[in-house]
Amino acid sequence: MLIDIDNSNKSNEKKSIISEIFNNFIIVSLTLMILLVFLNAIMRYVFRSGILVSEEVSRFLFIWIVYSGVIAAYIKGEHIAVTLVIDKLKGTPKKLFMIIKYLVILGTTIVIFLGGISFTKTSNYPSLATRINFSFITVSLAIAGGAMLVITVINIFKYLKGNEEK
Repeated sequence: MLIDIDNSNKSNEKKSIISEIFNNFIIVSLTLMILLVFLNAIMRYVFRSGILVSEEVSRFLFIWIVYSGVIAAYIKGEHIAVTLVIDKLKGTPKKLFMIIKYLVILGTTIVIFLGGISFTKTSNYPSLATRINFSFITVSLAIAGGAMLVITVINIFKYLKGNEEK
């Protein structure tokens, strides 16, 4: 699968721990987001006023949930892939296609990572309701891009070593 260069139990344990960290973060964030939105809806209905920061915090949590989910899915290899062509290829054409695939993914993750860093540097201002520095929110893009970049490099080494992904 993804992220483990060799098939040892030690690397599978690391992969499992990293996946669990992201999954637990997603669960806690989603639960908090649901509670905030539900509580805000009840307060608006019953008391005719809501929690001012609820909508903004929920939006920020949603952004982190999305990028954490991207990382969690990419670690497990559960990202969307169209394999019509590659499934029909064998031998050298398949290897060439796989190398091109990895180079495209590598280029894309580099752009996402560098773009995330650039966006974070220019987002140094407080949000309106919570006064949270917006760069704390935009850094999620750089973290996701960096994590996908590392995973992609590991997958490239794994492929070149001869351990094809399933």
